[in-house]
Amino acid sequence: MSLIKCSECKKEISDKASACPNCGNPIKLNYIKKEPLNLKNNSGCINAFLIAIAALIIFIIFPDFGGNESKVSEPLHNKAIAWQLTQNFVKDKIKSPSTAEFPKYYEIEDDITQEGRSYTIHAYVDGQNSFGATLRQNFEAIVKYDGNNNWILMKLNFE
Repeated sequence: MSLIKCSECKKEISDKASACPNCGNPIKLNYIKKEPLNLKNNSGCINAFLIAIAALIIFIIFPDFGGNESKVSEPLHNKAIAWQLTQNFVKDKIKSPSTAEFPKYYEIEDDITQEGRSYTIHAYVDGQNSFGATLRQNFEAIVKYDGNNNWILMKLNFE
């Protein structure tokens, strides 16, 4: 904000005022006010263009996106999910679940077999017993995906 002189009473007033507060004279600015260039106004077009391109790519990759509602897709179930959920089931059964260490998926991937929605897993868990000693326990688990986004532990045997 800067001060200017009223053309009538010659008192200093704000350049933002629409009229002089002393004499009521309407203020007419005789200069062009310089304002910083606002690039935000231009970015709206760029954003709209980018959104349109993204939507086009989505419809190219997923042509049935938002389309036929009669299609029922099979819910996601696979060996990796079966392995992750088996670890949770095993932790529920051991003395010290916070100390449980399982092999990585890629180390036991070949020890997981699938029949339909059932998965048989042969693996091990390292965990502490009640005395604090770390022991390795081999186990066999059978988990089943029931189709309603639920997994069921069918069998869990420690060897």
